[in-house]
Amino acid sequence: MPDHFQRADQVLDLGGQASASGSLQKVYPYPGREDLLIKVVRPNFVAERWTGLRGAIKRLRRLGALTGASRVIMEHLALRNAGVKPGRHVQEFVGLVETTQGVGVVVRAVRGRDGRYAETLRTIVKEGRFGPDIEAMLDEFEAWLLSTPIIVGDLHMGNVVLGFDGEHGERLVLIDGMGEKNFVPLNTWFPVLNRANTRDRIRRMRRIVNAKRAAASPR
Repeated sequence: MPDHFQRADQVLDLGGQASASGSLQKVYPYPGREDLLIKVVRPNFVAERWTGLRGAIKRLRRLGALTGASRVIMEHLALRNAGVKPGRHVQEFVGLVETTQGVGVVVRAVRGRDGRYAETLRTIVKEGRFGPDIEAMLDEFEAWLLSTPIIVGDLHMGNVVLGFDGEHGERLVLIDGMGEKNFVPLNTWFPVLNRANTRDRIRRMRRIVNAKRAAASPR
């Protein structure tokens, strides 16, 4: 596996199949690097999602559709400034690259015990594999989030995965949804408020997990 990173004058070709796709971005394997992924904004995201008056206001943002990427970078800088190294419970940000689909955010790939890309908490719950072991990992995940300055603007079962590696073992990892989304950055200004909001988001996700588990249980 090559250990090189993109040169400043190089544009990476992302002509292959995306490994994942959401409403905002597509995720591609980094060419020649099994340990990295590249996240790029979907080509039609702005035209499809930023509509009406609210969309017109969003189009005035200085960073445009790259605002989400800036949030990720800001949260990783906040963690580093606090002396917290990402990797255990937050997908590691590696850098930025130029691609055939625009600016790409390079992150460390999170894999499961089987070596494949880590499964989401949504998949684990849907398949009835959420047991006491995963519940304990969720407790640890919550405690870690609350002990750090990270701001989680969007927390749901689709952006939390079950990762495994030799350094950290098996644990839950946040792969998306980081950053302050409020126009007035209250979470940034008031850490106590940020922790309260994070706690509320965790509780909300737990309720959804429990509801789906109850619905799937035999009666």
